[in-house]
Amino acid sequence: MLKEPEQLAMLHHRFCRTLEIEVAYHSFLEQEVMVGEDYYCLHEPLRQQVTHTLLITFYSYIYSLFDPRGVNVGKVPSEVIENLSEQGKEALNIANEAWAEIKTPISKIRSNIGFHHSSKKSGAIHGYDSYKEIHPLSTLLIVKALRLFFRNVYQVFEPEAPRSPAPTADENEHLLKELYKLKKCIEDNSLEDILKLMQKVN
Repeated sequence: MLKEPEQLAMLHHRFCRTLEIEVAYHSFLEQEVMVGEDYYCLHEPLRQQVTHTLLITFYSYIYSLFDPRGVNVGKVPSEVIENLSEQGKEALNIANEAWAEIKTPISKIRSNIGFHHSSKKSGAIHGYDSYKEIHPLSTLLIVKALRLFFRNVYQVFEPEAPRSPAPTADENEHLLKELYKLKKCIEDNSLEDILKLMQKVN
């Protein structure tokens, strides 16, 4: 196997932190945390607010995966691309395409209410309004695509840090099919359609 490039190692490290934030967000969202006077999360309104803060953090971490000033999925080293399988290249393309669709609103959230915060109320409002520009399945698509990308990467490159047992080819193929289904779901259910549906429900 080939030696893992430093840039790749740092990108994978950041991706793992992003997965952990995603787990924390969904744990609060699905009410998998203890709530009450005997716990740190004292009451239901606090759980809801923490859930929202974790979503902001998750979006900020998604941004950081594509940050041109840091680790950047869009600039994976050429030596990695050249040695990657077609499946891995396809997964990387899906992640980059999905990012291109939500780059602007995610950047507004990150810069106004995420890792940075606007000094003006109008800026914060601008950040919160940007949620309306993000398809709710887009970040899920990015995470799944990058998961498949790294699975393929570490079939070729030897990671410095210990990793769990490698997935099988069948497991990777199943994940690729999931990606295509999710991508089609986003294409068939536009953000405009979802917003209209939410307005009817509310």
